[in-house]
Amino acid sequence: MIDDSMETKSMENGFAGVWVKGGKVYVKNPVSDGVSVLTITPCTGVDLYINGNQITGRTIVKEKDEIVLKPSVIEEPGSFQLVVAPDGLSVTLQVKTGTTTRYIVEDAGPETDLVLRSVSRVEDTCPFTLVQILQELSRKNVTFGIKHSEIQAIYAKPASGSYLIAEGEAPGETTNDRIDLKFPTGPEGQKADNIGDKVDFRDIGEITSVDAGNLLAERHPGVQGKSGRKVNGALIIPPKPVVHELGAGKGVEVSPDGNKAVALISGRPIVKKLGNRCMIDVDPVLHKKGDIDISTGNIRFKGDVVVHGNVCEGMTLQAAGKIHIMGMIFSAQIAAQGDITAVQNITGGNLVAGGNNSFFKAFNKLLESLYNDFFELTQVVSGMAEQASKKNIKTGQLVQLLIDKKYGRIPGFINEIIKLTGNNTFILSREMVDLVGLLEKKLSGLNVLKIESYDELEKVLLEIKEGRRIIENMAKNKANITFSYAVNSRIESSGDVKVEGGGCINTTINAGGNVSIKGVFRGGEINATGDIILNEAGSEMGARTLIKTESGRKVYIRKAFEGVRVQVGDRLASVTSTQTNIKAELDEAGVLMIYHAGK
Repeated sequence: MIDDSMETKSMENGFAGVWVKGGKVYVKNPVSDGVSVLTITPCTGVDLYINGNQITGRTIVKEKDEIVLKPSVIEEPGSFQLVVAPDGLSVTLQVKTGTTTRYIVEDAGPETDLVLRSVSRVEDTCPFTLVQILQELSRKNVTFGIKHSEIQAIYAKPASGSYLIAEGEAPGETTNDRIDLKFPTGPEGQKADNIGDKVDFRDIGEITSVDAGNLLAERHPGVQGKSGRKVNGALIIPPKPVVHELGAGKGVEVSPDGNKAVALISGRPIVKKLGNRCMIDVDPVLHKKGDIDISTGNIRFKGDVVVHGNVCEGMTLQAAGKIHIMGMIFSAQIAAQGDITAVQNITGGNLVAGGNNSFFKAFNKLLESLYNDFFELTQVVSGMAEQASKKNIKTGQLVQLLIDKKYGRIPGFINEIIKLTGNNTFILSREMVDLVGLLEKKLSGLNVLKIESYDELEKVLLEIKEGRRIIENMAKNKANITFSYAVNSRIESSGDVKVEGGGCINTTINAGGNVSIKGVFRGGEINATGDIILNEAGSEMGARTLIKTESGRKVYIRKAFEGVRVQVGDRLASVTSTQTNIKAELDEAGVLMIYHAGK
C-alpha cells in the first residue's frame, strides 16, 4: 500500500521504505541499488497479516503486498451480586467491574526495517445491564425503597465496590414506661460526695425524709415506635412499651391517671419493686437500730424517730414528729417538734421539744415587719397603677422605685429572713421553706423587676400572712418531755416536763406547761408557765436551786432544803429551813405565800 504524500516525498528524495499511519502500513519499493529489501516485524497486541497470512516474525514486504493490521481487544468479564440484609431493611449491590483492553498501533517510519509498536488502553465495564438488575431485584422480592438513580449512576460509571441500592424504613424505637423517683434511695448513713477540707463528720450521713404533699415519684408513659417497612414491603411492627405502674402503699396517694405518687404524711419514703409495679410507702416512724454515733452521722427526720440504742457524745437528733430514745443520752443535742421520751439517763444533754421558740419569735418578728411594709407598698402600687401605665412604667419597675425611695427596709428584712433560716439547724416545715423560696424569687435583688402585675404582689402578701399564721401555730404547739434522770443538762419544752426516775442534778428546765419530778431536783433552775410538783428540791449542802412559775400557778414540794428559792410571778422567796409538804402561791394581794400544805 502506498501513501500518496509519502510516495511523492520518497520519489523526490529517492527514498524507499515502510511506514505506519492511522493504523495502516504503507510500502515504497527501493529505486536505487543501495537498498535491496524492505522488512516489517509485528508487535504485541497487534496481529499482522500479509496477503492473508498471519505474520509472526520479521518479514520482507513489497508495495504490491496486501498488508492488514488487526489490533487485539481483550475482555475480562466482571460480576455482581445482590445481598439482602438479614433484617430485610437494605439491599447491597456488590460489584466487580469487567475490563476491556484495546491495543492501538502507533504511527512510525518510513523505515527499511520497520518494527511495529503498540499501546494498550484499559476500560472498566459494567458487569450488568439495568434490565438484569431489575430482574434480580424482582427475583429477590425487593419492591420497596429501590434507589433507581443510584443504580443508574453505578451503571454509567462502573467501579468495583458495595453500593446501597434499596433501603427500607427502620421502625421507630419504643420507649418503655419510666418511673422517676424524687428522693434518694441510697443506704442509711451514706456518706456525702465531694467532702471539703472543713467538715463535721457527724453531719455527713443522711436519712431521707419527706413532707406531706411532696411529690415522691412520677411515671412517664412509654411510647410505641413508628411502624417500619422491609424492602420486600412487609410492615415491621415495633414492640409495645413495657408498662410500669405506681402503687400506693401506706401514707401515699397515686393520682387518678397513675402518673404521680404524692406523700400523704411526713416520714421516710420506702420503695419496693414487685414485678412491673413500683410500690411506695411513707413510714412516719424511723426505727434506728443501735446507737447514733459518728458512724451513723447526725439524724434529721421529717417524722417520728425511735432510737433503740444510745445517742452518743456530740451527735444531733432532730425530728419533725416525736422522739423516743430507749438508751442513754451523752452530751447530745435532741430536738423534736413533738414529744421527747428518754427511757434512760441523760448526761450533758440538750433537749428541745415543740420547736425552737427563739427562732420562731425572731422569724415571726421579721415576717410581721415585712408584712406591714409590704402591705403599705401594695396599697401605694394599687393607687399609682393607672398613672404608671400611662407613662409605660411596668409594675416591677414601680415596685423597685418605691423600694428605693420609701420602703428600703424590705430588702433588709428578706435578707435577714434568708440568713435566719440558713443558720437554723432545726427542721423547717415545708410551708416555711416554700415561703422563703417565694420571697427570694420575687423580692430579692433584681427579681423585683420581673413582677408583672398587681396580682403577683397580692399573692406574695397573702403568703406572708399565711406564713405568720403557721409560725404562730407552731409556736403554740405543746410538746412534752419525759425522762428518767438528767445530770448537767438543759431541758426545754413547749409543754409539760415529767421526770419519772431519779430526778435532776445541775439541770435547767424550761417548760411551757407543768413540771413534775418524782425524784430530786438538786442544783439548777426550773422555769415553767404551769404548776410545779417536786418530790425533793435542793440539798443539805445548799446546792443553788431556783424554782420559777407564772402568776396564778402553784409550786408543790414534798421536801425542800434550806436555800431553795421559789419565785411565783415577780415574787421571790427562799426556804429558810428544811421543810416538807410545802406549797407556794400568790395570795389575793399578790404576796408570795409558802406554807405547809399537809400530805
